Amino acid sequence: MDIFEPKYGVFKTSDYNLNLEERRSKYEKYKFILCKTCSNDIYIEDCYCTSCYDKETDLVKKGHMKFGPKFEFFETLDYNLDLEERRKKYMNYNNILCK
Repeated sequence: MDIFEPKYGVFKTSDYNLNLEERRSKYEKYKFILCKTCSNDIYIEDCYCTSCYDKETDLVKKGHMKFGPKFEFFETLDYNLDLEERRKKYMNYNNILCK
């Protein structure tokens, strides 16, 4: 790290709209990342505020916080689809969580 680079970055709630790699790229130059909502440290490996995540009760919001906008829940009814239908349904998502 260059001595002239900023040491602190502020993680905004709008950053949850970025995927994990985009978040890491945006904040890689900072030594410390602070959550704008609760002021806790955010680790570059996680790239989401674990404190705010733990307080959130909505599963969709938690998924968005952790994985970004391109995630989906795998529904029980999806087992009725054949493999190609499942691939087609979920091909545009970066992460798929079991509901």
